[in-house]
Amino acid sequence: MKTVATGILEGCFGCHMSLLDLHEEVLDVLGAVKLVYSPVIDTKDFDRADVGILDGAVATDENVETAKKFRDKCDVLIALGTCAS
Repeated sequence: MKTVATGILEGCFGCHMSLLDLHEEVLDVLGAVKLVYSPVIDTKDFDRADVGILDGAVATDENVETAKKFRDKCDVLIALGTCAS
């Protein structure tokens, strides 16, 4: 089972909301992966993840640290949405 970490930087949280808007289809995805970190669950940190997904723009020092953490701890890092790209 692949592990996934999601995070948000500066932005409107819209891309994360669009993931939740998948409704029932998100259950198929969640059954195939283990969510190890996300702003929608109560967790403070993660050790490693196969896939990291970040949305939002890097606009603060805290955002830089979060992006670096995801880059270091994730085998694959995906920029989700216009702000992240």
